[in-house]
Amino acid sequence: MSEVVHVSDLHFGTESEVLVEALLADLGAAPPALVAISGDLTQRATAEQFKAARAFLGRIERLGIAALVVPGNHDVPLYDLARRFLRPFARYTDYITRNLAPTFVNADLAVAGITTAYGGLTKNGKISAVQAAAACQLFAASPSHWKLVVAHHPFEVANHAAEVVEGAEAALARFERANTDVILTGHFHIAHAAQPAARPAGHDIISVHAGTAISSRLRGEANGYNRLSFSPQAVSVIHRGWTGTGFADLQVQTFARHATLAVERDQLYASEF
Repeated sequence: MSEVVHVSDLHFGTESEVLVEALLADLGAAPPALVAISGDLTQRATAEQFKAARAFLGRIERLGIAALVVPGNHDVPLYDLARRFLRPFARYTDYITRNLAPTFVNADLAVAGITTAYGGLTKNGKISAVQAAAACQLFAASPSHWKLVVAHHPFEVANHAAEVVEGAEAALARFERANTDVILTGHFHIAHAAQPAARPAGHDIISVHAGTAISSRLRGEANGYNRLSFSPQAVSVIHRGWTGTGFADLQVQTFARHATLAVERDQLYASEF
């Protein structure tokens, strides 16, 4: 089965070159089927920062690895109000991709990217019924075993109820009916994986959040990223964190497909960080 590497909140402009090289070395040593980047490629959406992000993506592509990328709120200009409201994604589309709803499909995976950032004043993002429906149409048309959504803003996170993306409840209901398995997000700079306990009975979606992979903008935990390994009836979410000399497996959680509880949870070195 396939593997997906999930990275987020790169924030080029605040990146560590040591971490950039270590991340690329990890990808080259064990190439996944897909690298999913869930937004905030830049710190302030400048041309120079987008050029650096584009160069990073180019190095992933030269490794022969597919990449699916969606923008985050930091990829929209903050202080240039004319650009923010009239052409919020102009630099993103110039340097990264013109596709704001990217997709990836292979025999194992159907992945829908959704742009939740926009040019408004709030940083929490929004998802429309049209965007959710487009992802569900991809899932309905695909025979792939696993169905994933990639977005910047979380749809459900414990203790952050006020900060979920606008439209989350309606979108989650649609995703559940479409048998969506996993939602990959970022934004909080905290690694987390869980199946929501408060959803109505039925199909539980695994919510996976990534911290910041290469940026100095930390939120109380080390830099890191996630590697997801899919088997026919389970997915293992491996959080790889920075130890000071390289990335290492810090936590492994294995979730049964369409189950209500994680079937395995291993803590590795957690007391050291």
